[in-house]
Amino acid sequence: ITCAKRDRPSVLPEHDGARALLPVVTELAPRWQELDAAQTPARVFEAVAGILSAA
Repeated sequence: ITCAKRDRPSVLPEHDGARALLPVVTELAPRWQELDAAQTPARVFEAVAGILSAA
């Protein structure tokens, strides 16, 4: 992941929080269409919560 400015890489890969989110992203990636269909932030949050609770 890089910022818009090419000379400044994102700090995200080195951030501990990013590593903590990796299993979540791995779980959600195959079901991204469900999240995309949700459209609004509140519905996306609900969809994420539902996917994670079912995992």
